[in-house]
Amino acid sequence: MMPFERHYPKSDTPLPKPSSYEEMVALAEKLSAGIPFVRVDFYEVNGQVYFGEMTFYPGNGLEEFTPFEWDEKLGSWLTLPA
Repeated sequence: MMPFERHYPKSDTPLPKPSSYEEMVALAEKLSAGIPFVRVDFYEVNGQVYFGEMTFYPGNGLEEFTPFEWDEKLGSWLTLPA
């Protein structure tokens, strides 16, 4: 569980890993190759993987972090091209 919240309160209920998790990760790595930051969404329905979307600015880049310092900390992990 992440030590911060981003706009919406986090749940204390752990979610099971989808049975197609490894496939989703492999597909996300292929789709995001060469892109410095993107969220790749998939859905699993009855064991079948479905592509959702690629999001380059989650929350339009404006959703707040709690605690606030995680906004800067996560941003410091990202290296953008010149």
